Amino acid sequence: MSLRILSAFLTLAFSATLSRADWVETKGPEGGYAQALLADGNRIYAGVSNGGVYRSSDEGATWTGSDTVLSTLSVQALAINGPDLYAGTDRDGIFRSGDNGATWERADDGSTALGNVLSLAFSGGYLFAGTATKGIFRSSDGGATWTSASSGLDRLGIYRLVASGKNLFAGTESGVFRSRDNGLNWIDANDTATDTPVYSMAVSGNKVYAGTYKGLFRSADSGATWIKITEEPMNPMTTALAARGNDLYAGTYNGLFRSSDEGESWSVAVSGSVESSVQALAIGVNGVFASAYNGILRVPLAGGSWSMVNTGLLRAVVRTMAGSGGTLFAATSGKIFRTTDRGDAWAESGKGLPGSYIFSLLEKNGALFAGTGGDGVFRSLDQGATWSRMNKGLRDDAFIWSLAAGGSDIYAGTSGEGLFRTSDQGASWFPVADGLKWYAVSGVYAHDDFVYAGTTSGPYRSSDKGATWARLESRGWDPPSVETFLAHGKFLFGASGNGIFRSTDNGTSWVRVKTLNSYGQPSSLVADGSMVYAPSWDGVYSSSDDGGSWTRINEGLNRLSIRCMAVVGDDLFAAPENSGVWRRPVGETLRAFPRSSPFPSAHGGTGFVAGGGGVLRPGQAIGFTISTLSWVDLSVYDAKGGKRATLAKGVKSPGAYTAILEKGLPGGMYFLRLQTDGMIRTRKAVFEAVP
Repeated sequence: MSLRILSAFLTLAFSATLSRADWVETKGPEGGYAQALLADGNRIYAGVSNGGVYRSSDEGATWTGSDTVLSTLSVQALAINGPDLYAGTDRDGIFRSGDNGATWERADDGSTALGNVLSLAFSGGYLFAGTATKGIFRSSDGGATWTSASSGLDRLGIYRLVASGKNLFAGTESGVFRSRDNGLNWIDANDTATDTPVYSMAVSGNKVYAGTYKGLFRSADSGATWIKITEEPMNPMTTALAARGNDLYAGTYNGLFRSSDEGESWSVAVSGSVESSVQALAIGVNGVFASAYNGILRVPLAGGSWSMVNTGLLRAVVRTMAGSGGTLFAATSGKIFRTTDRGDAWAESGKGLPGSYIFSLLEKNGALFAGTGGDGVFRSLDQGATWSRMNKGLRDDAFIWSLAAGGSDIYAGTSGEGLFRTSDQGASWFPVADGLKWYAVSGVYAHDDFVYAGTTSGPYRSSDKGATWARLESRGWDPPSVETFLAHGKFLFGASGNGIFRSTDNGTSWVRVKTLNSYGQPSSLVADGSMVYAPSWDGVYSSSDDGGSWTRINEGLNRLSIRCMAVVGDDLFAAPENSGVWRRPVGETLRAFPRSSPFPSAHGGTGFVAGGGGVLRPGQAIGFTISTLSWVDLSVYDAKGGKRATLAKGVKSPGAYTAILEKGLPGGMYFLRLQTDGMIRTRKAVFEAVP
């Protein structure tokens, strides 16, 4: 048996630039967590967590993201002054745009001395910034320089700033404060009602409104006295306020409420689902805009039903993912989306879901299961188009952390009530054992004859479908809780807060994979072929040797804190924090293997050629050149990333070398990878078996 290389690249020298398939952002799911909203005529601006500023020029019908200057930053405050738009970030400074948010530049000197900016306001020719821990600052030159303006404040946590005439009001950790001299001095503007943290404020005419966890208050005398204007069924925690004339909108944890008489009476504008937890508000020309965890809502000013307006907003918070055939499902805060074309198009897939958070997804025999935060388990038999509650044996308010399939059974890990099992596709559930009854089961996994449960007190194992349990070793696990398990080859992997652990005896003993011991707690481990992938707080890690060594494969990612991952078809999908879903071809992940290089040095002119006019047979030579002293690895990998042959390995002096492929390989697609210090060159090669 001999081999023929059909691709002609082997007769050419490698170029200096590696052609590589990096991570690319898919086109959804749409949505995102806007921490700040600002309306300027028909233009609406949204400051997004880890996504910069999105802007809409058609009252929310479509959204466009920031340029690269702001695109990965968390924007928590917005303000406008004439042609200039300002954005305050979480520890990354103040930014300014002079073209309606299309492009941005730093307004400050980049020192980030302000820290976490929670609010911005203009008053008396000054720009004011309220910070989380450093008080209030003001600038007279458009944010280029700042001076402290906190005299008189008794706490330095500033949640909101609003201006009314010559009065500037600050909602602080200890209530409302007022300045009448452009922030030089502040006086306490509380009475006993508002002497509490103030999280939201608004002004309209001579009325000032303050939102606290005790309710909503109004003052008509510049804060000298306050009256409570919250009524049932409003949640007393008022998180966002917006006012225009006599109209007042209040965002709470249980909905958006509207008043047309300055808060004397209220009606419900949005309520009844996760969307009702309102974080920010802005009043546009024809509608009021509200930020919820799933995105942005629009409520017509003239009345009527609300609608989600997320088109173009690609910063959804994806909590978990699952694959079924060629379909990828992604769960956000109360919604499930699906794509059948690698993320180029997404469709909402959640009729019948209650709107609560979804923490776990599982596909088994064509059925899709969703574990919710407070509404138990839901099942879909039509690829997510419709859903039914499947809680017989569970509490209807059960919190389902984890789901796993083992044989004909499905296991559900709950928060504080242990582990449950169903043998009839969720029609009925039963507690598996009293031994785990009071535990929060954050991870559950079934493999071969064992079921594994990750709890707050460490990992457990059962060999009888959960009837009895044995507590496993958890030395070195800190904290001992386990979110995910994965069996791969002869190893069992488990992930805890201080990294990834590996076992060769079904979990009886564990060894920590030390190269990942400080990367946070992965919420999902996935494998494909010979590759294992782990999400972390600093990107995606891959291992081709069952966890013996790891390397980051972050090329192209704009956000490195990864919540979850999944493999569907030929693609690896990752969900960065507040950044939707990204993908990368599985076959390309072999390009970024770890290297242990004893001689770090620069390279140039490295070449790689094959003899025989492009035809390679066992015993035939592959030539390569090295320009400087370097560690070298020349290997053949299959399409799944498995190493099939090592042709050369070790430290090489500058010069020309010859490597021999001494064994045959099955016909198919392969990759030849030449790795040196600081450089990896990989090309596809189609090997065809010939007589």
